[in-house]
Amino acid sequence: MNIVAGIAGIRPYQPGRDGVDLLRSALRRYATGPCSTVVRGGVILAVASTFDDAPVLPQPYQSPCGMLLAFDGRMDQVEGHELMAPDTDTDTLGRITASYEARGIGMFEHLTGDYGLVLYEEQTGRLLMARDFVGAKHLFYVRTKVAIYFASKLTVLLHLAPVSVDPDMHYIAQFFAGTVDTGRSPYREIASVRSGACMSVDLRDGSTEEHPYWFAHTVPPLRYACAEEYNEHFRQVFQQSVRRRMRSPRRVLADLSGGLDSSSIVCMADRVSAQTAGPKVETWTRAYSDAPMEDESTYVEAIQEHRTKSTNWVRDSAGRLFEMDSLPDCIVAPCGWYYTPSTVLALNGVLSDLKSEAHLCGYGGDQVMWNIDPGLSPLAIDRIASARLFSAWFQLNHLSKKLNLPLVSLIRTHLSFWRRIRGSRKRGLRKHDSAEIFTSRFLLSYSESAVAKNEMAHARFGTFGQRIQARQIDETRSVVHAGIYPEEVRSDRRFPFLDRDLNEYLLAIPAEVKKYPGETRSLLRRSLTHIVPPKVLCRPTKGIIDVTLSRNSSDFIRSVTGENWILEDLDVIAPATWRSVMNRSSHGAELRLGSVIRAMAIEIWLRRRPIGFVGSRNPISPNQVLRLSTSKTHAVSKR
Repeated sequence: MNIVAGIAGIRPYQPGRDGVDLLRSALRRYATGPCSTVVRGGVILAVASTFDDAPVLPQPYQSPCGMLLAFDGRMDQVEGHELMAPDTDTDTLGRITASYEARGIGMFEHLTGDYGLVLYEEQTGRLLMARDFVGAKHLFYVRTKVAIYFASKLTVLLHLAPVSVDPDMHYIAQFFAGTVDTGRSPYREIASVRSGACMSVDLRDGSTEEHPYWFAHTVPPLRYACAEEYNEHFRQVFQQSVRRRMRSPRRVLADLSGGLDSSSIVCMADRVSAQTAGPKVETWTRAYSDAPMEDESTYVEAIQEHRTKSTNWVRDSAGRLFEMDSLPDCIVAPCGWYYTPSTVLALNGVLSDLKSEAHLCGYGGDQVMWNIDPGLSPLAIDRIASARLFSAWFQLNHLSKKLNLPLVSLIRTHLSFWRRIRGSRKRGLRKHDSAEIFTSRFLLSYSESAVAKNEMAHARFGTFGQRIQARQIDETRSVVHAGIYPEEVRSDRRFPFLDRDLNEYLLAIPAEVKKYPGETRSLLRRSLTHIVPPKVLCRPTKGIIDVTLSRNSSDFIRSVTGENWILEDLDVIAPATWRSVMNRSSHGAELRLGSVIRAMAIEIWLRRRPIGFVGSRNPISPNQVLRLSTSKTHAVSKR
């Protein structure tokens, strides 16, 4: 796995030798492998590997016409040419720079892959920073009066850039609403390149311009004569997606939770290995608890039997997902699912033993494959949206008899879903399910900022089903951007469900093909009939997550009962209302899981985030620093 970082001076400033040393020092804190640095004009660009035994890096690449290029991630296709090399080589880099020479910024429409890319054109003084269409790879940056600092890892940028680490209150509001803008970071002074966009910086005067390059409404519709043709096409694009993410000079590790998403990836990866003599796939499974309701081992064993191969079990027997004593001393970003240090250590041990780098994950499967209410009928919703009410009633009446559900209940469910999706923008925190837990000051200041800024502006294009799919992609962007992986895990996470060709296919086909009434992930289940074991293919929706999170949320709230929360100090949550929620939970009352987990995720991050002015020094654990001052602001020192 590579990390890209750099400093670009805004003229007349040019970072000198001190800038090179600062950059290398920041990278060395995370990447222990080879590091290559190039200085061109006022730009320092560096790429470092996280593997000690990695070969000499071909990046940063210097083109014959004077361009610098580097990216974190993987390119799959350039100008229609499918790349097959196991790792990035000079041929790939040359194709990218040639595409830029021919098309300029328009080249990003013809690049497919997972990437955070930086390109510097010395002749024009232009710096380009871009992310793939869904944001599978991160690229953060800081703009000061004299320079642009950027890095594909938030930890590296925190060590590199002269910024404070005050929390971004707009980000917190969006995190609560579940619609994080991919152009923001958890820190007020650190921004992010948006998913599916290119940021252009003119280093002659520091001016910036954003260029989105991917739009859902430009995907043409696709229709086949029968269901099997849709299934066959899905198998092809899903297999292609998995194959692309298996390109690696090392062995491949895949998550195996027992759920349908991870199991589908593992079984398809085995098929790819058998057909192409590609790298073999190993799996790892995290065991949260021995409680019967949370035990997924029966499905994991079904996959093991199908593969005739055992998984690598990582048993987190304590099952303490949110307890402060079981979490890392320093957490750089809020996340709804924390790994304990013991889990991180065990997973890194598995990666080291296998000498593995590529890590296949099932992120995005819930969203793009429509893991929504089984009773919903996309065809009925589309007829409601187009005011064909009699046809919608006829469809729902038929569905009521088929699923043995009350007709009135189905009508209410479909109308509610239609109302929620039909608007072009989501409503702010004032309409949030748990708006009562927020202070009036927080609602007054940040309610509107919780409206997702990166939602499709063209939300009313095509059929209602296409609009839903576009929204699902936006939700996936938000989930991936906000769910920043524990940076202590040294792996290159790859997401087969976030492949661009796969998502464009799902956008092009009718909604009723993707979702059958009474089912979830209908297209995935039908297409992989002879690839995934029937026991897993026909399994119910995984309930372990809600059970585990509910139990751990209650435990966490009980453990901090009586303490002041930093979110209270920041005037985000109303103390009286929040303590009422905590008291009810400590006595066994049912939790509003989404709001409580987001509150805990933010609270844990605020308690364990790096404090103070970082610059080129180590992040300081909040265990060594006083908490927020009584003035509700951080004691942030300026260098």
